[in-house]
Amino acid sequence: MKDALYREVHHRVRNNLQVINSLLTLRSRGVPDPETRAVLAETADRIRAIGFVHDMLHGQADQVAIEMDGYLQSIVTSLTQSHGLGERIRISVLPGGAALPIQDATVAGMIGTEGLLNALKHAFPDGRPGTIEVLCKQEDGQYSLTVCDNGVGASRSGRESGLAIARALATQVSGKISLESGRGTRFELLFPAPNVQTPVAPDGGVATP
Repeated sequence: MKDALYREVHHRVRNNLQVINSLLTLRSRGVPDPETRAVLAETADRIRAIGFVHDMLHGQADQVAIEMDGYLQSIVTSLTQSHGLGERIRISVLPGGAALPIQDATVAGMIGTEGLLNALKHAFPDGRPGTIEVLCKQEDGQYSLTVCDNGVGASRSGRESGLAIARALATQVSGKISLESGRGTRFELLFPAPNVQTPVAPDGGVATP
């Protein structure tokens, strides 16, 4: 009975998020102002990031964790499609093997989305090509989530001002956000590693180490 209720909750949450996302997409088509359209599109990207967690958990029992490589790949695929990146900007998820409890994974996924949106918005101006790499791993009792690009530096693009959402989210996992600029930009979230239980793979099965 408990498992059935759990599955139903995830099913309803997933459907509700899809409805909200569809409404945002429809609304954005009728907005003439490009800045407003961009805000609506980014909001839709954030909602999709949350929805992917419920996609992975649908049909699963409770007390599970999220396999982050697959989760981040879902976010990257969605952003690649929604932003029409084609071959100009390539985003890769590097294998890190981390698995996080549902709530922490959701927060990390949203912060990763913010880092990716920030890079897509600022790193490659005027049609410049480039690459972005995403990695989530556990090391020395903490998790790290990094988004690295080879675009223009943060000081030249004013990216620091666009990280308010990421920093606010980081407090939910007692984490810290850093932004380093040199040849490209490195966006990083560091937070303490919680206790992790059985991870869920992207196909809905149990991930193996």
